[in-house]
Amino acid sequence: MKRSVSLRESIRRLLGRGPAWPPERDALFHRVAPFSMLGPERLNSLLELAGRVKDVPGDFVEIGTCRGGSAALLCGHVKETGWNRHLHLFDSFQGHPKTTKDPSAPDRILVEEWGGTMVASVDDVKKACRSLDAFDGGRVSIHPGWIEETLESAGIRQVALAHVDVDWYEPTLYSLKALLPKIPPGGFIQVDDYHYFEGCRKAVDEFVAGSGGRARIEGFVKVAAVISVR
Repeated sequence: MKRSVSLRESIRRLLGRGPAWPPERDALFHRVAPFSMLGPERLNSLLELAGRVKDVPGDFVEIGTCRGGSAALLCGHVKETGWNRHLHLFDSFQGHPKTTKDPSAPDRILVEEWGGTMVASVDDVKKACRSLDAFDGGRVSIHPGWIEETLESAGIRQVALAHVDVDWYEPTLYSLKALLPKIPPGGFIQVDDYHYFEGCRKAVDEFVAGSGGRARIEGFVKVAAVISVR
């Protein structure tokens, strides 16, 4: 069923102020909205990047899946393209970590304040994917646990596109460093909350500076940073 476009949306588009994507994509964002805290601009960016890496080998990876809204969109894209990639979804499913290992981490106080919040479940993620009729247990792997304990053991060889949304300095920096050797030239990483959390921004900046020129910030979508890999 296609979602009707509201009068307000029609007027915004007529004046050139509406979204730069078709109504069908807008309908997708509406369907996954109950499962995601990302706005339509960031969701649209992920789908655009998924299209840009069509000739780049590797799986799709999301670190910080929470309830699964953005994962569902990626899952739907993989289904539409013939299940030609594997989708790996990582989350603690215990909420945010409660402490930092580095006492000098720029977001140490925030980590302690937010510890244990944002709890979701594996069933939430499956429900989100099924809202788009796009879950295949043979092509979608959900990895519960802390990313430092699950990413390397997942056996992922190559990654064409990654979405990193773990908020804090330590898990963001770990994820980016662990992903880079697996990403061929032409791949992308979208990192959420670059312009929202100081620790996330510091992690991204350190990662890019230490990548030996392989990674660079291509641009921003709201609070997210888009990193291209050479």
